[in-house]
Amino acid sequence: MTDKATSMQTGTFQPEFTLYEGLRVRYVSSPRPSAESVMLLSPWPESIYAFIRMWPQLSEQFSLAAVDLPGFGQSDGR
Repeated sequence: MTDKATSMQTGTFQPEFTLYEGLRVRYVSSPRPSAESVMLLSPWPESIYAFIRMWPQLSEQFSLAAVDLPGFGQSDGR
């Protein structure tokens, strides 16, 4: 992503937006230094909120990121 680095605390679920190739894309992340990174892609036709209930547990062990793919959730479509 080409947006500023996020500084959210582990376990929080706070969606943000970034511009990527002219599209406004919604994402959420919970960085965890030294942890394995996991990218969660929203299941069709859901949004990043499909992961909200499991986010706190996963973020205890992993550095997480989830993205609303173009045209889903609140991300722009082409």
